[in-house]
Amino acid sequence: MNFDIPRTETVTQHYDTQTCCLQLTVPGDIKSTTTAALHRDVFAILAHDFMRSLSLKVIELDISAATMVDSLGLNLVISVLKWSKQRDAQLRIRIGKRGVYSTMLAVGLDRQAELITTY
Repeated sequence: MNFDIPRTETVTQHYDTQTCCLQLTVPGDIKSTTTAALHRDVFAILAHDFMRSLSLKVIELDISAATMVDSLGLNLVISVLKWSKQRDAQLRIRIGKRGVYSTMLAVGLDRQAELITTY
């Protein structure tokens, strides 16, 4: 079920009313050349007025299409983590590549979020 949340150029969103999960899907790598647009679009969705009315238990950041996440990309993921904690929501990160999973482990995101691998 999609709500009247603005469509963005880079991120798709889906809210499941039964699980109270907002899924944000990133279409590819999260690196210095893509992070500015991804950050703008992710936070356009998260800052939308409608978000205040949602019962939000989980934010799922689907980065399964990413083959790499650099330091700027990690900053984006951490920003989403901080936002989810402010909303008392769990962050779930869906990962499709071993290298991306290793990056998440190296910075300790496995202790702050649920990491789900799809490879």
